[in-house]
Amino acid sequence: MARSENEWGFPTRAQIASAAGASGYDVVGDIITLPEFIQSEFSRGESVRGRKFGKVRAVKLKPLKTTWTRPGTAYQTDHEMDLAASLPIAAAFRELLELKGDRYYWRADYKKVFALANEELYEALLNKVRTAKAVNALGADTEYWTQASNIVLRAKDEAPLSTSLKS
Repeated sequence: MARSENEWGFPTRAQIASAAGASGYDVVGDIITLPEFIQSEFSRGESVRGRKFGKVRAVKLKPLKTTWTRPGTAYQTDHEMDLAASLPIAAAFRELLELKGDRYYWRADYKKVFALANEELYEALLNKVRTAKAVNALGADTEYWTQASNIVLRAKDEAPLSTSLKS
């Protein structure tokens, strides 16, 4: 049986899902694409309405000429955000994971939690970018990582439980 691969030579998302079990893969796929989700929400979402995301130092000065979607995701973006700025926010969402048996599940829907926390996360990003000497220093800023985790934990308390954990 021939194995189909994507354009980079890796197994397709469907192949990984069937090999890992759909529920286990959903969490892994979500975790891997969290930085793109955050970038997309800040670039096109409600959290920065009325503000210029392209003016933030952690974002490339020029908006992308066309809307870009990372292959394998549905997250569209008009800007390119530095990973040093988005990874601490993405890592904060680990607080929403819960081990049940031998698999991890979302304790709360990360998209709903982000919707509740997006303005506060954006403000934390803006404050850190203003004081950082270089944008790549954000990735090593423990205060920024802790602040993002605390914001996500507060928002989690307001979000409904995930349906996979109610049973």
